[in-house]
Amino acid sequence: SHDFYSVVGDYRTGLGGSGFEGFLRAEYSWQSSKNTDLAQAAYAKVDSYGLLNLRVGVNAPDNRYGVTFSVENVTDKVYANYILRSSYSALDNTTSAQFIGDPRTWKVTVHGKF
Repeated sequence: SHDFYSVVGDYRTGLGGSGFEGFLRAEYSWQSSKNTDLAQAAYAKVDSYGLLNLRVGVNAPDNRYGVTFSVENVTDKVYANYILRSSYSALDNTTSAQFIGDPRTWKVTVHGKF
């Protein structure tokens, strides 16, 4: 079994009398170590890790449209999501394959309601 925790902080404020709203959001998630093999093989142990995401943006009145700038995995943490036995393990019985999580990612998101 493994644990997963997350904390989110969200600050919003009106921008003058325009009806526009600015916001800042921070998200932190942490996952304890886990084993991704049903037999709990030692090669399949995934270490615990934490990720920080930040977002800042502006929304129009009634949230009709807006723009968000975000950075995911702010600290550029290198982490494995999943580890499994590789097809090459038939040769040496030790080779595994890892699915690595996304590196730091910058995004701009525009939304609108029509």
